[in-house]
Amino acid sequence: MISALLQAGSMILFLSAVAGLGILLKGCYVLRRQARRSSHDFTSILLKSPQMPMVSVIAAPADSSPASRGFVRHLLELHCSRSEVVVVLNGPSEQDFQAWRDEFRLQSAALGVWESADLPALQVLRTESSSWSAAYHTGLAISSGSLIAMLDAESQFVPDILLRLALPLLADEETAAVCGTAPQFASNSLIEHFAGIEGLRLYLARCAAFAGWNMLLPVQGCCVLLRRDAVVRAGAFASPLELILQLHGQARRGGPPFRMALVPEPVSWIAPSASESGLRHLIVRDQQSLASVIRHRRQIAGGIGALGWGLPALFYWRMVRPLLESAVYVLALVAIVTGLAPLQVGVLALLCTVGAGILVSMAAVVLRELAEYQGSDPGRMTKLFLASIPENLGYRQMRNLWLLQGFFR
Repeated sequence: MISALLQAGSMILFLSAVAGLGILLKGCYVLRRQARRSSHDFTSILLKSPQMPMVSVIAAPADSSPASRGFVRHLLELHCSRSEVVVVLNGPSEQDFQAWRDEFRLQSAALGVWESADLPALQVLRTESSSWSAAYHTGLAISSGSLIAMLDAESQFVPDILLRLALPLLADEETAAVCGTAPQFASNSLIEHFAGIEGLRLYLARCAAFAGWNMLLPVQGCCVLLRRDAVVRAGAFASPLELILQLHGQARRGGPPFRMALVPEPVSWIAPSASESGLRHLIVRDQQSLASVIRHRRQIAGGIGALGWGLPALFYWRMVRPLLESAVYVLALVAIVTGLAPLQVGVLALLCTVGAGILVSMAAVVLRELAEYQGSDPGRMTKLFLASIPENLGYRQMRNLWLLQGFFR
């Protein structure tokens, strides 16, 4: 019985790897098709054009740390002819608020609203402590832009990101939202190689492939630009991920059609982590956002089916598969040591997990290169390709535990 269970579990994991490879192929196809249809860069024209709609960048910093204040300064440096930055301080202490006042020379303009003496595009709201959703809707209420931008506080982005993301919205009235991101690579350490492969799989699957099926969801490090009416239509939401799921769910339940386009360019990204703790933080953070959506699925239009089969598939890949794979490892080790299963069953389990994982990671590296028309970097490709082997011999097993930890935390 134990031998049969191990074989069944191994085959399920092998079929999961085959399905994952198919999703990566879909992502590669979507990126190549989009690259063929890409037009010239008109951001310089948009920067000067009076036809550029007003863009409101809304941020709700978690604290008054130098990193949070630096993030707001980067938002104020974005290139756009018509834009504003609305910062919502959710229940800050007097000491925290004083740090914001000193940083931006804030002056009281209205009840709870502060303006900068040096930066006319900045508005700061000081609100009572409430949920992130309530704070964000407070900022939305005083903003004046017809386009709403959301950026990840831990991301890096180019100054003209708003112009690049506005192009699909201006070109197609049926597009209600745009997500812009592309992975960046660093090759100083093996951990950075693991982070690069992690980003490749995420980019090809949850970005490119899901965009091809009109199931695109925001990921870590991306910037989201939406039409204002779409944000208002979504109602209450606890995160950008929940906001987009709400719009997808409303469309599937007979509401206004919703389409989210992908700008597959390095306009916004998460810097590859150079340490194990940093990589763990990113994986757990991403897992927690998905777990939050699963737990609050009843508050989302369409519930677990808001994305069709997409959300159940994400739940399987990010929760069920790591749990099943970890159980197979433990059961195979115990069964072989105690003689309850032959050694061949353990070899089968390794081939269906580690072997298939190496194949999928190597495929992600190659498919990312095939998706680009600008030529490849042989050195980068070789390093990532070879890093796929140790990635599945130690890191993969630790990553399973991180995923489980992030989901249940």
